[in-house]
Amino acid sequence: MSFEVESPTALGEAIDARVVCTKKNTHKDSEKQQDTQKTAQEFLLSYLADTAGMCIEGKGKEDERINAKTAAEFSMLIERYLTGVDGDNIPRYIYADSLFSCRCYNGRYYERIDLSAFSFLIKRFLVESQVGVVYQQNCPKKIAEEVFATLWHTGQRWQPDSRYFVFCNGVLDIENMSLVPFSLAYQTNNIFDFDFTENANCPMFEKALNDALDTDTANVLQELFGYQLFSDARHEKIGVLVGCGRNGKSVILKAVAHALGKERVTNYSLPQITEKSGIHISAMVGKMANICFDSGSVVKVGDEAIFKQYVSGEPILCKQLYQQPYLTTDYPQSVIAVNTLPQSSDMSDGWFRRMLIIEFPRQIPIEQVDTQLFEKLKEEQMGILLWVLEGMRRLIHQEHFSTSKAIEDVAIQYRKDIDSVALWLDERRYFPSNKESVTLANLFENYDKWRETNRFSAMRQTTFRKRLEALKYRVYKSGTTVVGIEQKIDETLPF
Repeated sequence: MSFEVESPTALGEAIDARVVCTKKNTHKDSEKQQDTQKTAQEFLLSYLADTAGMCIEGKGKEDERINAKTAAEFSMLIERYLTGVDGDNIPRYIYADSLFSCRCYNGRYYERIDLSAFSFLIKRFLVESQVGVVYQQNCPKKIAEEVFATLWHTGQRWQPDSRYFVFCNGVLDIENMSLVPFSLAYQTNNIFDFDFTENANCPMFEKALNDALDTDTANVLQELFGYQLFSDARHEKIGVLVGCGRNGKSVILKAVAHALGKERVTNYSLPQITEKSGIHISAMVGKMANICFDSGSVVKVGDEAIFKQYVSGEPILCKQLYQQPYLTTDYPQSVIAVNTLPQSSDMSDGWFRRMLIIEFPRQIPIEQVDTQLFEKLKEEQMGILLWVLEGMRRLIHQEHFSTSKAIEDVAIQYRKDIDSVALWLDERRYFPSNKESVTLANLFENYDKWRETNRFSAMRQTTFRKRLEALKYRVYKSGTTVVGIEQKIDETLPF
């Protein structure tokens, strides 16, 4: 069905006249913002009734078939009052976060509404405006699609700001930890269904943390959870928590996920995030964090290119069922729990640099395990959230993660464990050198014999060279291709 209008100029003049009504009714906006009990649909219905509803009430009642001019008038009025044009003094109650969903203000925060729900909202509005039944039944979906398309293609897109956190008693500005009134100005994915309490604490949670990790590592973990709340991926890190059972990592992850709210957190594993279909990325859109409690015994990345895009916050192609795929960056970063570290064929610096690995080395004696600890930690929800916000504030201030020798040691060992070249160099006690050198061909021949003996997969000499360069060895021409390398023990090189 298409909408046409015989005289767009005349209709435009009528719309312009009604836009003035919006300015006259701006006093009602503040009243709406005070009513925090409304859903986004109720809020928008009230707004449309005060604006477009005054223009279309009762129209088309006698029509048995759709009149294209009347249908176009309904569409243009609704679209105009929701999306506006240059020069309109219309409050921005709605933004597109894809071609199939939008964010609608409800008096407290912007609520996500999909195309189906928005179409139903338009139908309710047409019914309440008492327009002809033929328009109530046939126009809502078309109008909803046109509103979404206009928002998306005119740049009225959802741009969340991680500085703000909406609570039941106001909006927290994390820069100065002050609580301000609700406002249309605050676009954020950080929404909570309880009051902000400034002095809450979490002694049981902090004890569990101190029992599991040293202080420096616990500080990095705190910053890592804070990083989940950033609206961008500026630090390009994915958190990987590793360790066998009874080490405290699962209860800590569950406590943080509960503090953020289960409806605002997804729980997808690394293979799910990096699969090519984009289904799971689509489900993560608009969420605060992705926290995976258990990734299984063997973790393999689905698509390594998608992994790099994801951790770097680049646009990723995602898809909802029965919808067209689209690009998005509105997804959270992840903290995942694993028993063994992820496997990859990518040995580049980019792979290792993106991994922030935190090992939980201490196993709790079975007689000391508190099976009710998570239930107890639920009572510390606000205190745990403040702990996360403290980590976020520190990361913002420092502009980098804190240091931890334990984390650095794990990163070095991880590289050795999955990179046979790094393991071979470590076993032979080879180090980069500016004084000594060996031909690349001889070095590769020596490595290849060791590799075959130890049953590692074969690689080409060009790949071997790239691995050396990634490990900071200088490969250069000196008659032939040589590698700057020396052995830090009292014996000569075996070639």
